[in-house]
Amino acid sequence: MDFPIQEINNPTEDEDLNVPSDLPYACESGFGRSIDAFTGPTRVVGRIPDLPGKQRGTTYLTTVINAAIAHKPAKADVYRKYFAVTAQVWKKSTEMSLQALFNDAKGLISSPKTTENVAAVYTKTQLKAATHFYNLHGTSIDPCYYGQRRNNYPEALRSKNLVGMVSPGTVVAAECCYGAQLYDHMQLEPAEKSIVHTYLEQGAVAFVGSTTIAYGPADSNALADLITQYFIKNILKGASAGRAFLEARQQFLTDSGPQLDPYELKTLAQFYLLGDPAVVPAQSEDSRTPKSMMMNTIFNSRGALAAKGKGLLSTMQASQKEKRVLKSKHESELAGILNATNFDDAQEEFLYQVGTTVAPIGMQKLMTGGPASFRTFIKKGKTQNAFEVRVLVVKENKTQVLGYRVYERK
Repeated sequence: MDFPIQEINNPTEDEDLNVPSDLPYACESGFGRSIDAFTGPTRVVGRIPDLPGKQRGTTYLTTVINAAIAHKPAKADVYRKYFAVTAQVWKKSTEMSLQALFNDAKGLISSPKTTENVAAVYTKTQLKAATHFYNLHGTSIDPCYYGQRRNNYPEALRSKNLVGMVSPGTVVAAECCYGAQLYDHMQLEPAEKSIVHTYLEQGAVAFVGSTTIAYGPADSNALADLITQYFIKNILKGASAGRAFLEARQQFLTDSGPQLDPYELKTLAQFYLLGDPAVVPAQSEDSRTPKSMMMNTIFNSRGALAAKGKGLLSTMQASQKEKRVLKSKHESELAGILNATNFDDAQEEFLYQVGTTVAPIGMQKLMTGGPASFRTFIKKGKTQNAFEVRVLVVKENKTQVLGYRVYERK
């Protein structure tokens, strides 16, 4: 059965008209296009994709399904061997992710390594690792990911170079813009499948990536860094792909909320799981537990995940864009932040108020400071390269500036 991907209204101000998403299927709310209704995921959801466009048969789809059926959980240590590539400008951020996942970042590959601008090609030995992690640039309807060093954007990964190189059972997490976009490859000349389609065709069993423009900081972890990181962490613990991603969504909300800026909301909507959600890539530490006890544990954990999702929905507060940008009550401090972050000449400014459908109480009120707003400033590079986009998000309330973050377009 073909389930159409849902179109969520884009909560940010970028080129994406909407955000194709499977998030609504993971939630109990009725149909809607606003992300507000989908901040409490309770269900395991994954998508087994066919190739878009007219097909003469079911060869691709059956290949992907058979790879999932054939997979047997491997020891967790197998998935602790990783292959990771980062844009050089995001090396610090990616090292933090790898340290959090594997307590090691020595295997990280930078693109470019120095100043080269030639396309990268990897060996079968490099690509045989069971876990692949990418923090690179991506564009729409493109079979490549790209690195960056200053204004140099070399090809860091190309889908056709994965053919015959990927180990069965591989798990992939990609932070890139459009990193898991499903497009009709026959639109390209010459025709070339997307990276996600190629990975699944070559035997990968789970791929988490974005359908649209994604964001994250250059020298810390947030947004795309976190949701991909949490997914891999759960895989290493022995979770099924579906449960690993559901828990990643819930953890992302727990750590980012209860007041969510528009970029956190978009991250929640745009990342999704490709592959059979029932596949268990790595063995659980409880693999020797008697089956009867395991079934009871699974039943209880499903109930706990459902309860957690409902709890998140009742506490998360989504930001809403205002029609007018009102003057800040903290102009002097705001000016200092703009200067310190080099956003004095930002081309666009927007104002978002945090939703007030749920009034914070007790400790939550102390943590959030009650009603708050987010000011976003968008700065584009002088060369007008689509990759050269930075975003400043400043959180404030009536009495003070609560903090700020700088995000970059992936």
